[in-house]
Amino acid sequence: MFWLLAGVVALLALLTLLPLWRYEVWWVRGQDFPRLQYAALAFALLPLELLLLDRSRPGTRVLVAITLACLVYQAWWIFPHTRLHRLEVKTVIDADPSETLRIMGV
Repeated sequence: MFWLLAGVVALLALLTLLPLWRYEVWWVRGQDFPRLQYAALAFALLPLELLLLDRSRPGTRVLVAITLACLVYQAWWIFPHTRLHRLEVKTVIDADPSETLRIMGV
C-alpha cells in the first residue's frame, strides 16, 4: 500500500511542480488549470495516508509532508478566486447608462 500511495504522491508532486518550468508547450502550460482537482486529490490523499500507513515510518511522514505541501501550494493559487478573498474592483452603485460598456445590445 505504501508504494501505491507513494506513486500517487509522486505524480501529484510532479503535476504540481510542472507549471514552475517555464517551457512553453501545451502539456506543461496545461497544468496551470486543473489546480482545484489537484488540491482535491491532495485533500483526499491525506486521510488515506494517515489511516492506511504506519505513521512511525519516516517514509510516511515524507509522503504526508509532500502531500500537504502540494495542497498548500495549490490552495495558494486557488484562494484569490474564492469569495474569501477581498474584492479588487469596487462595485458601482448608480452607473450612468451612457458611460457603461455593453457586450450585447440588450
